[in-house]
Amino acid sequence: MEQAAKELFETVEEYFQTREFKQFFHFVDAAIYLAQQIADVAKEIHLLLNKAVAYYQLGDSEVAVKTIRKLQPFERHMTASQRIRYLNTVAAIYHTLDDTAHYYEYLMQAYALATDMNEEIALLFLEGNLGHYYYEMKEYAKSFMHMERCLMYCERLNFEAHEPYIIGRVQYINTSLELGKMAIAEAQFERLEQFPHILTNHHYVLAKGHYYCICGDKQRAYELLAQVIRHDGQHETILSTLYERFLHVAEEVETLEQYVETLETYYHYLGRLKEAQAKKQIDQMKIYLNTELLEEMLWHDPLTKVKNRRYLDEKMPIWLDEQHSFVGLLLFDADHFKQINDCFGHRVGDEVICLMAERARQFFSSESAVVIRYGGDEFVVFYSVKQLEGIEVMLAQFHAHMQQCAFTVKGEVHHVSISIGATVVRANVPIEVLLEEADRALYQSKQQGRNRYTQFQQHA
Repeated sequence: MEQAAKELFETVEEYFQTREFKQFFHFVDAAIYLAQQIADVAKEIHLLLNKAVAYYQLGDSEVAVKTIRKLQPFERHMTASQRIRYLNTVAAIYHTLDDTAHYYEYLMQAYALATDMNEEIALLFLEGNLGHYYYEMKEYAKSFMHMERCLMYCERLNFEAHEPYIIGRVQYINTSLELGKMAIAEAQFERLEQFPHILTNHHYVLAKGHYYCICGDKQRAYELLAQVIRHDGQHETILSTLYERFLHVAEEVETLEQYVETLETYYHYLGRLKEAQAKKQIDQMKIYLNTELLEEMLWHDPLTKVKNRRYLDEKMPIWLDEQHSFVGLLLFDADHFKQINDCFGHRVGDEVICLMAERARQFFSSESAVVIRYGGDEFVVFYSVKQLEGIEVMLAQFHAHMQQCAFTVKGEVHHVSISIGATVVRANVPIEVLLEEADRALYQSKQQGRNRYTQFQQHA
């Protein structure tokens, strides 16, 4: 199991790092479940963080928030690096939601912790984020200071060829321009212009256009912005801020007739942008809400991955109609399950529930049986009966199989006692009858001392 877990974790990590989100979302929940099974809390935290970041990078902040909330119970288990990343991710999400107060609060918590731990890669991004925050708040001196530090870390960590370096240096230029430090801005432009394709980088173009406007050369700003817009005119990825900046410049440079034409082009762009955003939302839903995942969410219990109560209510009557002779039903639960929760905690309780589900699933063939979580620690198993004579032997074997459920706490192994109620009926008997009979049989098992199976009297 450890080797399989390692391979799955590596696969999910690779998909995350390469931004292959369709494949990432296909495997990540299975990886999280496996991390829970082997009690690897650090890995579970890491995977949940990756999942939240993936939602954030896809622009789905609301789902990212829901995923982040799942991490709150784990805060005391996080390493310093994980907590820094957690706080920075929360800050980024609040920023997209325009919640400036919470954005700054979490950003400063992450910054303080990263400074204490001297986490230089984290500090690189946090200095840049703080520089951007102070720029938006028009506190340009503070922005300038943080952007200088950001670039210092970029150079120290050899990040010059990475996108954060380019964005950081552009932010440094913008702050320099607001402070009137023209010589610094010009020197930074020269450094950036050594990079290939920089002349079509939207961040660079916006900064260069702003520089030309400050210098009073709006014609050059207009030509630069117009060139980039024409270059990307057939694509819906043009940043709205780029087009809006162009409109401000065009209003002063173009004739009235030209400006009216530019406005018409802009309105067409807005229409295309709206269509592109709608398509993007649909594409994102396809990425992490594909048909298989929808089915998984609708019919499966998220903890144990076996079928859920909704499946029992909506699908099992159809399954019963498809049977031709006899069907059996087992209803079982853990004895004194409340004591397990009270003594060892709900996390161990969840582990026991998952063990029970897995043992039951191992015993029965998926083609002839359906395992369902009925509620809490209670499960039902519907199965096709081929020979009535073998029922008693099967029940004894199943009970023996389930008795092997065990969990370990602080090096001590604890076995789980299981009580079972069973019934066998003709296929045309209503599902409510099966459940009632199995429930009565389970009650008898409890009354007779637990840790046993009881078979209800069969219908003729």
